[in-house]
Amino acid sequence: MKNINFSIGIIGCGNMGSAILRGLLSKGVVHAESILLNDIDKRKLEDLSLTSGCSKADLDNLVPNSDYIIIAVKPQDSEKLLKTIASMTVNHTIISVMAGITIEKISKIMGVHTPIVRVMPNMGALVKHSMTAIAFNQYVSNRDIVFKIFSSIGSVLEVEEKDMDAVTAVSGSGPAYLFYMASACFESAKKMGLKESVARELIVETLYGASTILRHEKIKSFNDLIAGVASKGGTTEAALNVFNKKGLNDIFIDALSQAKKRSEELNQKIV
Repeated sequence: MKNINFSIGIIGCGNMGSAILRGLLSKGVVHAESILLNDIDKRKLEDLSLTSGCSKADLDNLVPNSDYIIIAVKPQDSEKLLKTIASMTVNHTIISVMAGITIEKISKIMGVHTPIVRVMPNMGALVKHSMTAIAFNQYVSNRDIVFKIFSSIGSVLEVEEKDMDAVTAVSGSGPAYLFYMASACFESAKKMGLKESVARELIVETLYGASTILRHEKIKSFNDLIAGVASKGGTTEAALNVFNKKGLNDIFIDALSQAKKRSEELNQKIV
């Protein structure tokens, strides 16, 4: 990827912030010297600075020297941080990776004309296979750069901001649902007498294969794919009948609705 002359500041160097950093460097979106890092955990910050070659910086140094500021802190910490950096920004593009925090709430603190991007990646960013949803306000002038930044960790999709809480529930939290299902299958496999090592490999490779099919068969409906496995009167149908009897579909609907509701609640915590 051709290098573009711009600078990035990353505030919050946890799992997501560090994953974004690694993606930027590995894809050559920017050089290490064009990235500044900040985190309240000084040990974590020092370690990431050493391993990445990027400089660590206080906020009063990071903000004025960054064209794009990626905020990857916990939503509960957002209000104090935004108020701290608000007076330092002049036409900086603010990129929020904070679940549930709307562009409107950020602009009330940062200023109504501030270019603001709201993004929702997921854990796939750790292996550069994130599904990242992106929403912009009207003041973001160079959207291509934002797409380049997040394409470095996987796939990107522009959405309307009104859909972001639902996106958070579906894809932001989505990996955990698959891990939960894998854990349930793992416990079932052990109860049926399989060794842990055998059960884990069976489950991991099955999920990998099924995910690959999903990516290659986008025209087919999910029900068509299920039907391709579930023969009439067979073993798969027997399992699916239990899922249906127990109302698993309704459980998923309720669970994701609660995740969406929690995303909405997080926004209410900012005045």
